[in-house]
Amino acid sequence: MSWTHFYNQCRISNGKGYLSLPNFVLNSAFILETWRSQGKYCTLKFTAPLPPRPKRIHYDMDIWATLGDNHTLPRGGLLEHMAPHSIYFYHLNSQLGICIPSECSSDDIKNLANIMLKSINWTVAVSDCDVDEDSIEVRPGQKIAIVALGTMAVLTILGTIVTALYRVTSGADETHRPSGFLMAFFCAFSVYENSVRLFSTRQQPGTLSVMHGIKFFSICWVILCHAYIFTNPEVVVSLQNIQREPFKWSFQLLMSGWLAVDTFFMLGALTLAYGSMKYMQQHNGKLSIFMYFFHRLWRLVPPLGFSICIMVVLPLLGRGPLWKKMVEYQGLKCESSWWQTLLFIANWSTSYETLCLETTWYLQCDLQLYATALLVILPMYRRPALATLINIGLLLVSIAIFMVVVIKHDFPPIMIFLHPDIELIKEEAHILYYRPYTHYGPYAVGLFMGYLMFKTPKWRTNTLLVVIGWIIAMGGQWAIIYGILPWHHRYDSLGLPQYLYAATHRTLWSITVAYIVWAVHFGYGGWIGQFLTWKAFVPLSRLVFMTYLAHPIVMYYKRGAAKERFYLRHFPEMTWQYLGDTLFSFGCAYAMSMMFEVPIINLEKIILKPLLGGGSGRDGRHRMAERTKRANGRDLSRVYRQDIDMNSREYQMDQMAITGYRRTIPERL
Repeated sequence: MSWTHFYNQCRISNGKGYLSLPNFVLNSAFILETWRSQGKYCTLKFTAPLPPRPKRIHYDMDIWATLGDNHTLPRGGLLEHMAPHSIYFYHLNSQLGICIPSECSSDDIKNLANIMLKSINWTVAVSDCDVDEDSIEVRPGQKIAIVALGTMAVLTILGTIVTALYRVTSGADETHRPSGFLMAFFCAFSVYENSVRLFSTRQQPGTLSVMHGIKFFSICWVILCHAYIFTNPEVVVSLQNIQREPFKWSFQLLMSGWLAVDTFFMLGALTLAYGSMKYMQQHNGKLSIFMYFFHRLWRLVPPLGFSICIMVVLPLLGRGPLWKKMVEYQGLKCESSWWQTLLFIANWSTSYETLCLETTWYLQCDLQLYATALLVILPMYRRPALATLINIGLLLVSIAIFMVVVIKHDFPPIMIFLHPDIELIKEEAHILYYRPYTHYGPYAVGLFMGYLMFKTPKWRTNTLLVVIGWIIAMGGQWAIIYGILPWHHRYDSLGLPQYLYAATHRTLWSITVAYIVWAVHFGYGGWIGQFLTWKAFVPLSRLVFMTYLAHPIVMYYKRGAAKERFYLRHFPEMTWQYLGDTLFSFGCAYAMSMMFEVPIINLEKIILKPLLGGGSGRDGRHRMAERTKRANGRDLSRVYRQDIDMNSREYQMDQMAITGYRRTIPERL
């Protein structure tokens, strides 16, 4: 792609005649002194003449060579040189940015360019034109989103001010919670109050602290992969690097980045099983199914909905040569399919091209697995053998469905991004990768490990077995990531090894991560465990959920606002790109957490307090604890105090495991 670097100058050009416009250099004798023009920046898309698209495309495919002499491609020159790489023109276009007078129409430029390229059978289309004087139209959906976001911003500001004034006038510190519904409501939105709890590194005994480090590095892995995936190849100067990189050992960590999400699935299931068993132990084996779903939906829907609002409003906040293609396109998708995303059915009901915020497929898939897991959770406490059989049965069914889909659609055993067959990758993502049956293996591992850690709070084993376990876990992860390098080149001939890998590699990966969680939690982690349980990861892991929601918005904005091309090199271009994406994503996640996530968590406690029969302040909490003590025959007041003091500290990647009216789980997962 070639852009004039005069994008900004073009849009502000308003001089006499054509001479003032960057692309036009005419004799001054032709300048019309009385005529003034505004610059218009247009992007031309050039389409090459191609033979019919093959069913499957490979890196080393020369589509012109397969035609023999039955083609009209002229020998010699640029076109023959481009022919071996022509497979990319099935989904990419050569583009040129030009600056023209605003009086010229798109048809004028299109007709002129087609006349010039007629001899080589290329066609030209004007994909977009941008004039600075264009008025911004705010659609009804955007107005609604602005009102929703503005309301939360006002509540956050008011809550912070009111709470600060209360602290100053009453002399109370942040450990004292104001009484009364109105003050509790404003306190729920206080940035200061919520930030203090967010950045606290205190943890309760029994906390699975290893999960903080694993979750932080997993989200960094996700952002790293998306930093490459979200990069528009039409902005890349060294496009041939895309063809070379997938075959390098150094690139395999990115090629296998899909596994980071399976880590989240496993951790979520582990947390769910572990927390549910703790709850059922304290409530005579009972589980509130209503609260099982209410709590999860309450935590998910508001942050997800406000993230969609940001995506809907984002097109109003910038411009650029790729702005409409990268940002406005995503905003329009969210305006039309937002309801499917909030109903958590978009990974089934929409196509890849219409899915609002593509990365939200994870939340939809996770909720569907969360609902399915109830079949395992309900009998797990009293009849663990039955729960294990159900879990294994669901795992086998998911593998069978997965294999049928792979064979029917002739999918490769792995998702290969940066591949020339973009249509194949989109189809595989929508039909296979976004569906819950593909990821039940990691979920099954997490459910089993969560129950195992609940039943064995103290575990002692032979050091030699621990070392062997670490070797197997590390070796297994290395093999899963790097052992498939030869398959990236050609995948059209699938055999038994490829099918077995496709069906089991996510489950095997989750087993290796589960072993790390187990080893570190029970004191067999060594220096790795000390690093993963570093307290600095605690507040960062609480931002993981909102970082997952924020990072695609950040990437769309950055890519859409780009006005210059760049070289696709790991260093320095992509390194700085990745670091910028990560820092901005966590920064936006903090702001979004203060506005959309933490207040919602706090409001849940305020809403549920009347249902629990609690009053306000310390007396109400004391009465709740006393009633629970009489009901269960044991003193849970310490547990309730811990729960209240640790209010709003569970900012984790949708891994909440509170499943009843009384939140009596002392272990903060």
